[in-house]
Amino acid sequence: MFQSTRLIYSRWQVQCKNTSRAALDDVAKEVGLTAFIKSNVIVIVTTGTIGGEARRYANEIMRDSNLAIVMLDGPDLHRITTNAAQIADVFHREAQAAMKLKHLDLGIRPIRSHCSAITRLASGGSCAVTPCHCCGGCGQTPLI
Repeated sequence: MFQSTRLIYSRWQVQCKNTSRAALDDVAKEVGLTAFIKSNVIVIVTTGTIGGEARRYANEIMRDSNLAIVMLDGPDLHRITTNAAQIADVFHREAQAAMKLKHLDLGIRPIRSHCSAITRLASGGSCAVTPCHCCGGCGQTPLI
């Protein structure tokens, strides 16, 4: 399994609100439409703020489904209108947030390496770093 913040194929639906606040109802309507139009990304854009209930609901939906919900507010729009390249940073921030919400704990431990420890392991030695994240301190070659 792998995951990425870069999209390969996706269908986006965009809802722009020229209001002081995007509310839970605004997000819920878009979530309801996804089954019909088969989108997997919802973008909510508002000139105002994103309401707390709207953000909590979006986070719950993202945790429990394959949907990504991107939320841009007035300050984000200001950053983008000041420097159009900022849109990449704003979308990256939202992708990172979605990835954290969708974290799966499959019981697989990532390998964290120490350069000198990896060198010792490659030459048949054991890792002297305590606590060892490469081989658990047991001196065996780590499973990759």
